[in-house]
Amino acid sequence: AANDELKELDKLCKANNCRLIISIIPEYKDGRLTTVSDYKNLLTGMPYFAGKFELSDYKLSDGHFNNTGHKKYAYYLEKQIDETDNLK
Repeated sequence: AANDELKELDKLCKANNCRLIISIIPEYKDGRLTTVSDYKNLLTGMPYFAGKFELSDYKLSDGHFNNTGHKKYAYYLEKQIDETDNLK
């Protein structure tokens, strides 16, 4: 379902001359970080970016980024956007 919806979104982006950039935020769950590889068939055959984050980037009380994690993710997104702009 998610793969099909993302493929449709990618087609829509291409039809409108824009790129779809999929960026993954690891989820803090059950005392560890989970990402795409932890879910069978998620994003199969689709390109995506996944930054390197650590438990220290999260508030363990609620699983959201802490201030350091937010800054790290903002820098990561900026870098991905700059790099993909250079692919034009």
